[in-house]
Amino acid sequence: MSFDSWIGILGALAGLIGIGVAVYAFVKTKQTTALSYAVQSTELLGGNRNVLPGEVDVIFDGEQISNLFKLNYGFWNTGNTPIVRRQHLPEDMPITVQFDEIPCF
Repeated sequence: MSFDSWIGILGALAGLIGIGVAVYAFVKTKQTTALSYAVQSTELLGGNRNVLPGEVDVIFDGEQISNLFKLNYGFWNTGNTPIVRRQHLPEDMPITVQFDEIPCF
């Protein structure tokens, strides 16, 4: 192969690498806003693992509760831009978290 052929091959490789770097940079700098969450539950009463001592009775509305759970919810932004309220909600609308209704007894 001649010197000109090697220069052509190196130029083509450099072009392909440049295209790959451009696509990577575009994907990494694309602005996204995403809200993520995680749930951690702890069974306080009932099941096979009572955290509360046996002397403790939990009564709600006059009825003893046999199962009791503590739920921790965490929310965070997994995007790369801030979550700005005025871009997603009207100013007079409160921020709320709604859960499906679960029967208590």
